[in-house]
Amino acid sequence: MSDYINQSKTERVKCHVARINNCSIQFHVFQVQFDSAILRRIIDSGIILSYYRVTKVQRFEKIKGGTKLSTVSATSTTTPAYPATLTIDYPNRKLNRLTSFFRIFAVIPIAIVIGLMSNGILTWGAHVEGWRASLTAGGLLFLPLVLMTLFRRKYPKWWFDWNLAFSKFSYRVSAYILLLRDEYPSTDEEQAVHLELVYPDAQTQLGSGWPLIKWFLAIPHYIILSFLYIAVFVLWIIAWFAILFTGRYPREFFDFTLGVMRWELRVWAYAFLLITDKYPPFSLEA
Repeated sequence: MSDYINQSKTERVKCHVARINNCSIQFHVFQVQFDSAILRRIIDSGIILSYYRVTKVQRFEKIKGGTKLSTVSATSTTTPAYPATLTIDYPNRKLNRLTSFFRIFAVIPIAIVIGLMSNGILTWGAHVEGWRASLTAGGLLFLPLVLMTLFRRKYPKWWFDWNLAFSKFSYRVSAYILLLRDEYPSTDEEQAVHLELVYPDAQTQLGSGWPLIKWFLAIPHYIILSFLYIAVFVLWIIAWFAILFTGRYPREFFDFTLGVMRWELRVWAYAFLLITDKYPPFSLEA
């Protein structure tokens, strides 16, 4: 009789424990769904520009006398090391030899388009023999941003969107000229060139006086990049011959050229796009 009573008590205790575990699991599932809904609204509203992933992990743990199911909710946040990133998909296939051979001519139409967007002007110099071309730094809004951040501490979102779209377009054209890709550059589609900029909070992330001196502080980068682009030009010629004979762009050349373009983008984002006060690293890495 006592054994029966003890067994009944044991079964009742197990039943209560099972109910508690079920309630705990349901609470964790509700918490995951609740957190996921909140984060989705935040991301959709554009308040936070980073990547969130909400996952529910079910883990079975062996314990004495049976198996316990525990549900763990995990929220992971991935933020870029620098607020300007660039990746280009490596063409793991044979490139078009014909368009690669005539690339310098094939790029002319899209180069004219991007030149017009950059306020390019072509004039006949009366005091200088021949044609004289001058290309302003238009295309990207710079001086208006300097004035706005100095006196209003604002970075208008539509100015940022314009600079982002123009940067993406210009880097697609650059990738095409440098033979990294053989798709003709699109004016609006992303294609294989993935460029991202993080929209800054001008009130808390940008100093009011920094736009006046950041272009000057970036001079060491200008000097190093000038030498790096000499190396890129040499590799471009070698890669041109490699594509003509093998149809492939050497992977080592591709990675180096992409690293230089990333370096340039970070300097551009710091000194002229003015999206960050964080000094760009001296690195070819992403």
